[in-house]
Amino acid sequence: MNILFIGPYRQNDEWGNSSIDSIKSLLLMNGHTITCSPMYMVNNVNNNISQEIIESEKRKCEKYDAVILHALPNYFEKLNTHTIGMYASETKHLENSVFIDNINLLDELWTISELQKQELKAAGVTIPITVIPKPVDIEQLEQHENANILDIPEIKNKFVFYVSEQYEERKNINATIIAYNREFSNNHDVSLIIHSYANRNNPKETLQVIKKDILETKKKLRLYNDANLYPGEILITNKLSNEQLASLHNTGDCLLVTSRGESYSKIAMEALFFGNQVICTEGTHYQYILQEHCSCVRSTETPIMANNPPAQHMHTGWETWNEINILDLQRVMREKYNRGKSQNTNENQEKDWIKDNFSYEETSRKMEKALCQ
Repeated sequence: MNILFIGPYRQNDEWGNSSIDSIKSLLLMNGHTITCSPMYMVNNVNNNISQEIIESEKRKCEKYDAVILHALPNYFEKLNTHTIGMYASETKHLENSVFIDNINLLDELWTISELQKQELKAAGVTIPITVIPKPVDIEQLEQHENANILDIPEIKNKFVFYVSEQYEERKNINATIIAYNREFSNNHDVSLIIHSYANRNNPKETLQVIKKDILETKKKLRLYNDANLYPGEILITNKLSNEQLASLHNTGDCLLVTSRGESYSKIAMEALFFGNQVICTEGTHYQYILQEHCSCVRSTETPIMANNPPAQHMHTGWETWNEINILDLQRVMREKYNRGKSQNTNENQEKDWIKDNFSYEETSRKMEKALCQ
């Protein structure tokens, strides 16, 4: 088969990384010609593209048997061959979203979980939907498995919770900050590392924004008259390389993913691969994927009231996301802290689960089956 992949793989963001993972899975299919063509949803270009993808851009075919579009559905259009969209929603209840009509223009949709498939059908998608899991770069994780722990004196001999998310409303990092400061004080051998960044700001600006927000949260909580009684946080606002992220995982004991809505959590998969515990928001799409491999915190499904939606037609009040229960988050964090480092996950078991279900090879097999059926 001649297959054309159109996606934002030259974007320097999560969309770009996700597209690259999909391309690498496609390129493992034997006996097929894969051509890649870049598209851009934001002005944020990554020129550090592997040679195999550059070579795939040079391969041109007179006719393609299938075109795969990896983008938000408002970029979808039916082409003059079998057209497949790749999409997974961060939120629920898309019945009134313009995305549904865009998706139905195509011949087929690929999404990343059975829950996504069921919800998209319920929202009005009528074209066939195939579940293709989002692939994990196992080789890259194994390459940095023994990365050095971070040299931070303040966390030595402490139980380390950590966060690694973009700094935005949907990620709900403030829930972690509230729960952490309500549950622990400076008398506990505990620490919280917050690695966060904002695409709109440079690292110094982001650092000041987060510091200001944490200070404002503590002022509203009014837990202590003396600010030194709070347990304290370590802030990292630079984007980290793969090796630096591996160091973060090797430093931390328990990853917190308190997002209100997430189609998938790459950082959670990585944390499990490195043998760490993961706490996540119950009822979210990424929690469905992780299932028993994470510790769920109760949540309430609520209409979205977004202060800073990513686009005018996204995250409207017709859609819902899940607001984490902060008191239950405290309970789960306390359980993790009390049990200590000894309760970290069975690293080999988690690795096997990830390799068996999310490797490039497994995703490639499922892609080929879907394309050839």
